[in-house]
Amino acid sequence: MSDTEVKDFEQRTRIRLPLDYRAFITELGNGGAGPYSDLFPLGLSDSGYDLTPWKEGVAVGDLRAPFPYVERWNWPPARLTPQGYESQAEYESVIDQYWAPPDGAFPICHRGCALRDLLVVSGPEAGHVWYDRSAEFEGIEPIVAQDGSRVTFADWYMAWITDALRELAPRAS
Repeated sequence: MSDTEVKDFEQRTRIRLPLDYRAFITELGNGGAGPYSDLFPLGLSDSGYDLTPWKEGVAVGDLRAPFPYVERWNWPPARLTPQGYESQAEYESVIDQYWAPPDGAFPICHRGCALRDLLVVSGPEAGHVWYDRSAEFEGIEPIVAQDGSRVTFADWYMAWITDALRELAPRAS
């Protein structure tokens, strides 16, 4: 993307992209090869088998609002099962709230089965990558490095490149 396109996006959404992600999409590429099912282009996410523009409340929450988590989060298991609800409709309404995308982050890749990695853009976790496992009722958690530190976009992408190169390296027989 051009610098102008990124500035237009930031003005339109009223957010600032993390500098490492911004450098990536302006200098290397907007989407393409990356972890899991590749990197989404800015402003697009998976919908079935196609990439579609973000729709607030479906692919993203309010990007300006602070990302609500600083630690791994999930609802208690009892709240995630139909037992205890007055009706199936009430349960489905609650689950729709659970599955709603969090504010302050957007999806950067799809791991399969509606599991996604998110780049946080607002709040104390801005710049870090989180793993959204809500589709399998496992909540959302920060991606951490081996030393326990939070992973930035650059860390996340470089880990994928390093692993990919390791896989390609000739094996000693």
